Amino acid sequence: MNGWLLIDKPENISSAGALNFIKKLFKSIGLKNIKIGHAGTLDPFASGLLIVGAGEATKLINYIMDNSKAYDFTIKWGENRDTIDREGKITEVSDKAPTPTELKTAIKPFYGVINQIPPEFSALKINGERAYNLARQGLEVKLEPRNVTIYNLDIISCNDDSATFAVKCGKGFYVRSLARDIALNLNACGYVTYLRRTESKNFIVDDAIPLDKIKNLLHNDDRISSLQFLQENLKPVTSVLDDILVWDLNEAEAKKLKTGMPIYLDAEFHEKSEVAALFNLKLIAICIFENGQLKPKRVFNL
Repeated sequence: MNGWLLIDKPENISSAGALNFIKKLFKSIGLKNIKIGHAGTLDPFASGLLIVGAGEATKLINYIMDNSKAYDFTIKWGENRDTIDREGKITEVSDKAPTPTELKTAIKPFYGVINQIPPEFSALKINGERAYNLARQGLEVKLEPRNVTIYNLDIISCNDDSATFAVKCGKGFYVRSLARDIALNLNACGYVTYLRRTESKNFIVDDAIPLDKIKNLLHNDDRISSLQFLQENLKPVTSVLDDILVWDLNEAEAKKLKTGMPIYLDAEFHEKSEVAALFNLKLIAICIFENGQLKPKRVFNL
């Protein structure tokens, strides 16, 4: 079984915890040897779209990790917290609550490529140690700013004590850091109380399976119906390759690529272009076009 499952992760469970339920389901229907992994961690307090790769799809997880994502999130004013979310300890308080006009002005700088400092409570490593482990020990955490991209940032609603936003962003982006920086722009205190991933690459949360459905299937004695459900909801492996070049192979070319051999190609691709090579609509390999050849980078068994 190869492809993508779209899962709607609820709050108060880790991404790894959600993935374990899917692994248990696969095992319960006799698919214990299928490799499974998710494409982008959601914090336990967050909900929304968790993309799970099965089988050969796991080889393409980076194509999702490196692409855009969209989130809805709410900032509550009046407190700063060490984790910049509702799970953290209060570090500062303020009576400042921005007006809608102030809020519109404050978010204007957050568009395009910006410098962003990741949260101290993050999984990034400092000298081999996770930043959140250092932060929990009260040690100094110094993370360097990095370039991230914001494609859209809109105010959904605002009231006296909070505001809700929708953001579409590139890879390596932290919504908690954005919330911190918006509050700083307003000379206010604020932290994230609600975070929901609504999109990842070309997938949307409206098409996702609630995790509770997966849990319910674990109690289903009809293995065939559970297997059928997974097959019906599995997105094709190639559905994440909509933004790279495609080349249709003949049978001889497909055999060569499958054994790791390059093939000569009469095509006007740019040097170093990435190409999905298909035979009979099945993905054979992800290749690099170089010196007139397609050189296999990742070979698939579909």
